[in-house]
Amino acid sequence: MLVDIMELNISQNYQTGEIVREWVVAETIQCFARTIITADAANTDTGKAFSKTFKEKQSIKLKSGSKISARKKVTNVRNAKDQVVLFSENKIDDGPTIYDVESSIPVFDAFGSIVYYETLLYRSDVQSGN
Repeated sequence: MLVDIMELNISQNYQTGEIVREWVVAETIQCFARTIITADAANTDTGKAFSKTFKEKQSIKLKSGSKISARKKVTNVRNAKDQVVLFSENKIDDGPTIYDVESSIPVFDAFGSIVYYETLLYRSDVQSGN
């Protein structure tokens, strides 16, 4: 599987002086991704919860050879055939879902060497690159 790692690009419009913030794809890495079904929601199959506010929680556990910073976002989770496998049905264009990085921790072998990194991702509230 492959995923795209996005970084925040900050620039300034020289005509207006406006600060422009845009998420751009910085790199593509190999990984293994799987969805997580949590037991804290009212409907555990969909990850939706009803309380004072409605919450839709989509989580992914990602295994990769490199650590992913919490300052980055992940998108375009796809298989070896370059087909997007995780996408949001709530988006107008049905494009790949954008995920926030919650944490990225190393997993060690018996000798103390890092085998891979396990990264927890949550669906981002903002599903555009801006």
